[in-house]
Amino acid sequence: MTSDRHERELIEAAIRDAHEMRAIAIADGLKAFAVWLKQEFIVLMNLVKHRKASSELTHTHHAV
Repeated sequence: MTSDRHERELIEAAIRDAHEMRAIAIADGLKAFAVWLKQEFIVLMNLVKHRKASSELTHTHHAV
């Protein structure tokens, strides 16, 4: 009986460890995604800023 109980405890501990490792992997993936998303947002904002500046230059040129 003790052997079965010990084996079951080991299996339960292994399952808990696997769940914890999966949770850590998911958290790491979400952090990496957040970093990527922030970089993409910065690129997009720079693109918008340059287009706006280019558009203002075009309008200023035509007005003169």
